Amino acid sequence: MKIRIFGFTLIALLFCERILSQIPFYQEVCKCGATGAGFSTGQGSGTGNFTVYIEPGSTIKKAYLFAVQFGDADDTVITINSTPFYFSDNSKTTFFKSFGNFYANNINIHAVDVTNWVSPSVTIYNVNIPLQNNCVGCSYNCIYLYVVYENPLITQNISTIVLLNNKDEEFSVNYFSRNMNPKTVGAPLSFALYSDRVGTASQLDQSILYFYSVPVSWINAGVIGGSDNVNSFWTGAGVKGHFYYQNNTLFGLDDDTPDNIVGGSDGLIEASQYLYGDSLNWKLNWSHQSSNGLYNIYNGFFLTYTTPCDTFTTSLLTEDTTVCMGNTVQLGASGGNTTLSKPAYEWLPQKDLSCYDCPNPVF
Repeated sequence: MKIRIFGFTLIALLFCERILSQIPFYQEVCKCGATGAGFSTGQGSGTGNFTVYIEPGSTIKKAYLFAVQFGDADDTVITINSTPFYFSDNSKTTFFKSFGNFYANNINIHAVDVTNWVSPSVTIYNVNIPLQNNCVGCSYNCIYLYVVYENPLITQNISTIVLLNNKDEEFSVNYFSRNMNPKTVGAPLSFALYSDRVGTASQLDQSILYFYSVPVSWINAGVIGGSDNVNSFWTGAGVKGHFYYQNNTLFGLDDDTPDNIVGGSDGLIEASQYLYGDSLNWKLNWSHQSSNGLYNIYNGFFLTYTTPCDTFTTSLLTEDTTVCMGNTVQLGASGGNTTLSKPAYEWLPQKDLSCYDCPNPVF
């Protein structure tokens, strides 16, 4: 059972509706900034670091640490700034299979809430990924830290969204969005990739992005391949978008630039030009260029943009519940605003509910 709680003047969703083959893992509307950066050792092990940006004097609203498990890797401890993070089969968040890649067929994405661990005064993160050799190509790596922060100097509301892949990869995949919070007219749209690869940095391993923009049709947004600067010592360590966004401005970090294309190890796009009239009902195509079985592995992406939506508070009153056939359970939610054209609540699916647009239906 899923609930959408509405509370914006323009009747936008608090949780964006599902993007095909993606899990909307986290979404927030707040007077905030958002930043993200990552590090990978490909199939190897070693030590390195990455940098995020947090405006001085900020407080942390939400932070997540993501890691990718390739194959049937054993439980692993990855150390970041002297803190051990334990990853195991029990902590995985999503699962999919990498298209045609024997060495990384089973992919699990792990997400850890690190809101209370991240310090607003710390922006450099030292990572140690240990040697993992229980099977060929199996490992935990591809770290990505995503942080949402509040600061008195930030005056613009943002909508920021984390979307994780949970669909088996194919040679070419189309993604569609719908019912996302509106974007302020003329504002940048930050689109940061979260990818990794098992292979070399050769031309054959590149992947290409296309955006569909009416009425121009499909537009080539660039080709990614290689390894980010922060993990350039490792072959096939992948491309991740390093960025921060605040007060209606997108900034690139590491080797990423806030322009309208990706290229090589630049995995950040300012994608507003690919929208039609600032509409966020957009399409994206991800296509592999390889013919040798080595592919970029697409884990998800991070969207951030300025929005006219206001903030509000919601809560679910019903914990995870098991109900037997023939019995009933009372559901409940609070918060949100009712408008003339839309009630504050919509429960999905709507089958077997006493009401689908009220705060407390009986299932």
